[in-house]
Amino acid sequence: MRRHSGIAPLTPERTIALCYTGSYMTALTVFAAKYLIGASVALALAYGLLTRRKREFWGYAAAVIVTSYALALIAGALYSHPQPFVALGTDPLVEHAVDNSFPSHHVLFAAAFAASVTPFHLPLAGVLWLFALLIGAARVVAPLHYPIDIIASFIIVAVSALLLWRARKVIT
Repeated sequence: MRRHSGIAPLTPERTIALCYTGSYMTALTVFAAKYLIGASVALALAYGLLTRRKREFWGYAAAVIVTSYALALIAGALYSHPQPFVALGTDPLVEHAVDNSFPSHHVLFAAAFAASVTPFHLPLAGVLWLFALLIGAARVVAPLHYPIDIIASFIIVAVSALLLWRARKVIT
């Protein structure tokens, strides 16, 4: 005869509730918001070191990253708002200085690495784009950024990458 432990069975509903109320979701959010960018950098750098098209990759990657960052600085100067944790008067999950929330630089750089790899290695680029999305979602949940900050970062990188890729074809 089985004894009842007094603990409710782990159903899918209870699992989801535990994730959102327990430390698992908090730990995953902090990891994605703060540290997942490191995996994006490492994968993009590893690809750049291992590819046979090093010169083409590094030239394109540098152009995408620099152009995206320059456009982000301009966008941030034109539009500014405080981070959600400041507006809400709460503490963020990740320690962060109080500054302009728009656009998200973490997402911008993660997306720039993904965009840099996209024309050269689509499967790896898919992983990097997923990382960028996860970073963006985590930074909204943290609450370090608004969704518009994340969307703007993706748009800036997409415009930069597409224009630079087309310009590369015209020049060569």
